[in-house]
Amino acid sequence: MTANSPDDRFNPACDLEEVQSVLLAAALGGDTEIRQKLPDLRHAFQEPYRTLVAELICLQEQGGYVDRNVLGSRLDGRRLSRTDVNGRRHELSAAEAVGLFTNTLVQPGQAGAYVDILERDLSRRRQEELRSRLERTC
Repeated sequence: MTANSPDDRFNPACDLEEVQSVLLAAALGGDTEIRQKLPDLRHAFQEPYRTLVAELICLQEQGGYVDRNVLGSRLDGRRLSRTDVNGRRHELSAAEAVGLFTNTLVQPGQAGAYVDILERDLSRRRQEELRSRLERTC
């Protein structure tokens, strides 16, 4: 592929917000497969989901019980934000951040399929970043 070929610019239509919400809902709902994959995927999440995932991973490592209330209390007082479609940042409370995914319904097989989407997106972003670095050095 050459730079700016159609394949380089192709970005499949998907709702990354929904993908991130489903994965967090599945992990918080006790999906052990998704929980095990979170550490490898945390850099694929965007804010505030990345902060939520990092805190969830920390709570998992401590071996305690985790639900939306525990997660929310751990985030209380932290500066959380989210970028809207226009690129503007909006501050969120811990309750608002946790509320982004706690009412998300997860269908059987959905979280596993969404892991693949997030992994591909992360791979694509890393390739773009590497390409950009290489172009700057040349």
